Order: sequence, then C-alpha cells, then structure tokens
Amino acid sequence: QSNNVPMWTFIIDQLSGDASVLFDKMLASLALKRGDIQLIGSADALAGGIAGQVAVAMGSELGKKLLQLQESFDELRGSVHSLELNGEELPVILSYHPEHLLKKPADKACAWQDLILARSLIG
Repeated sequence: QSNNVPMWTFIIDQLSGDASVLFDKMLASLALKRGDIQLIGSADALAGGIAGQVAVAMGSELGKKLLQLQESFDELRGSVHSLELNGEELPVILSYHPEHLLKKPADKACAWQDLILARSLIG
C-alpha cells in the first residue's frame, strides 16, 4: 500500500453496539481490522472524503444517496457501481448495514457475497 492509503473504505452511518461487533467480525472474515480500512459516515463520503481502491456502502438508503440512483436497494446490491471522485472512477459496492443483518440473519449470505465482490476489485 502506498502512503498508507487504505485499499478499503467502508461507509456506514450509526454503527454501535452489536452492529459494531458484527462489523468487526465481517472485517475479520476478510482478514482485515479497523486499522486497515477507512471508516467514514455518509456526510464525509458525500463530501468526497473517500480513499482507496473500493468503497463498500452499508445501508439501503446510503447507497442511493451516495450514487444518486432511484432503483430499489435489492436491484442495486450485488453489482459494481461507480462513483466519480476527483476525476477518478471509484468502484462502489452496496451492502446491508450490520444492524439489518442482526434483524435478518438470512441476509448474511448476501452480505458475504457483496464483500467477496468488493475483494475481487482490489488489485
């Protein structure tokens, strides 16, 4: 990694309690920890504060806000989107917020697929 710029950016609003614990477990499944990534909220992301090779936006409204798309979250997740940032195209993957996964554990398999997709974009 050059200049200690993290390769991964996770964009998550309101991460606390059990959701925070689950998020750390998700990172661990990718052999990552919080020190390896950039973790920012949607306000910073919308202000262009994203670094790295791939961004994972967690939360159904967040992705739509960030990418300014109208489709439903279910239509948008599972594919690679692109965000133009300072003239560069940054791949963005939409996934479930950890809070959602606590309420609907059946969606964890989809979230894992999202993380695998994001990992495939890191060169």
